[in-house]
Amino acid sequence: MAPTPSVTRPVAVQLLIGIAFIDFLSLPHGFRLVPYLGVQLLMGMGMALAGAFALLADTRAFAWWYALAQGALNLIGFFVSRIIGLPLIRHSVAGNWLETPALALAFCGAALALLSGWVLYARHFAARHRTDPVTAAHHRAPDYFL
Repeated sequence: MAPTPSVTRPVAVQLLIGIAFIDFLSLPHGFRLVPYLGVQLLMGMGMALAGAFALLADTRAFAWWYALAQGALNLIGFFVSRIIGLPLIRHSVAGNWLETPALALAFCGAALALLSGWVLYARHFAARHRTDPVTAAHHRAPDYFL
């Protein structure tokens, strides 16, 4: 089943806005822990909003690749921070798998990566199996004109 652009684009934009909103909600806690974490959350917010605007403005594949990277990197960041922890932080986040904002960020990242991957796969599959339309009668029945 091919994805419908009228459904997938708004859903992807909502997921990117959700990632930006989760980063926004985590800002006070991030700046309280260490300043670099707050700056990282600000950059993540900006990148998610830039991806949302790119998907709204353009339907080409680069916007979907950006959304795929954004979702996958959020998911990878969640797992790495929960397994290893974050540098320069006295408060350990390693092993805290059920922290609500981080879990929501991982969910949004996974959903965005899956949706973007599905759209890109469907586009690639459709481009490889596309047949050109028949425009002339001799293309419709080549044996007839012999």
